[in-house]
Amino acid sequence: MTRCALLVLSIAIGLMAVIFMLIPGLVVAIGLTDPGHGTARIPALAWRMHRSLSPTYERWARARIASGSAASLDVSNISGTEWPLFGSVFYLQATES
Repeated sequence: MTRCALLVLSIAIGLMAVIFMLIPGLVVAIGLTDPGHGTARIPALAWRMHRSLSPTYERWARARIASGSAASLDVSNISGTEWPLFGSVFYLQATES
């Protein structure tokens, strides 16, 4: 391999290491040092995740209702009938808390 190819490969591996190892590790470290962790308070990471999930979940729920696909599903189709319901209940319960 030429020096240029080795340099490009090294940079690519370095970027992948940052993206896949260092950034998640930093997120975990910040989460573990949160004052709400281990107490009765809700950790800040949970609030951030909830705020980032809410618009996506709303779009999915509105599209699912508008499509009417659940009306034509068989009752034995667990993933199509029960999982969306339970997911919505847990989401709304977390929102209410």
